[in-house]
Amino acid sequence: MTKSVVGRLSASPDPTDQRRELPAHLQASFRHCPGERGRGCVLALVLYQDIGYKSSKTSVTLLAEIWHDATMPWNTKSQQQMKKEFIRLVTRKEVSMSEACKLYGISRRTGYKWLHRYEEQGEKGLEEISRKPHNQTTKLNEDIICRIVEVRIAHRSWGADKIQAVLKREGKSPVPCRSTIHRILVKSSLVKRVRKRRRNQPNVRLKQEGEGAQKVNDEWSIDFKGWWWDRKHERKCYPLTIRDTKSRFILGVTLLPSCDEESVRRAMSEVFRKYGLPKVIRSDNGTPFASTHSLLGLSKLSVWWLRLGIKLNRSRAG
Repeated sequence: MTKSVVGRLSASPDPTDQRRELPAHLQASFRHCPGERGRGCVLALVLYQDIGYKSSKTSVTLLAEIWHDATMPWNTKSQQQMKKEFIRLVTRKEVSMSEACKLYGISRRTGYKWLHRYEEQGEKGLEEISRKPHNQTTKLNEDIICRIVEVRIAHRSWGADKIQAVLKREGKSPVPCRSTIHRILVKSSLVKRVRKRRRNQPNVRLKQEGEGAQKVNDEWSIDFKGWWWDRKHERKCYPLTIRDTKSRFILGVTLLPSCDEESVRRAMSEVFRKYGLPKVIRSDNGTPFASTHSLLGLSKLSVWWLRLGIKLNRSRAG
């Protein structure tokens, strides 16, 4: 599939076509990209031809930016942008519907649905349609809801079971179940919710067996090197350092306003785009790299690493 598409793209162009062609040496290197990475390369070639003539950037710079978006392990574009690119590929007639659907990981049925909506409504047809049901057959009557609240106010110690029995005795129909009555009481602020405190999980050290990093990008280490006040002495600065274990090369040093997961994730995304993904990330057991309230000490950040195919290696607990 990849070679057939590249062959059509690299054929002699139409003299009246103003699209920008990729230099021959770059086309040759992209023909041999295997598997999923090859699909990303084909997508980069098509987008390069489509927007290249509008850009003043060099061929290598423009292609590198497009190729990063096409081959990164997570989506760097919104769903609306992906739909527009898909329609652009299909309407140009250079990529078949089957090949375009494989590039974007969707079924042919979904691809034709997007195409028909675009032909009928234009770009407005590519917007997400609300999945909210037009009517709710199980929606409670307003009188029953008001009666539940009245009984609760009159008898503060009664719970959902007793209120349900009162509704049955009064002949109300339909009588909601216990969970529905309790949810109504919670939304009406008539029930004080007691938050159960979770016990701290015993610290489990996730350590990768082996001899450690044998080459560059095998293992990275990440840590916060303390903190200090800014020049105005108004807020704290937390330096996040990322280093390659084998070469001891510092991949990034970023000053963050806090140690939250979102700030660290944003900083690591920039390092991933520049140097790629490591096999293992070594960190301590502190926030946001680990959590004492979850299974195996996994935090949101460490779960994101696992989803990217990165293994975890925790240092010894203090």
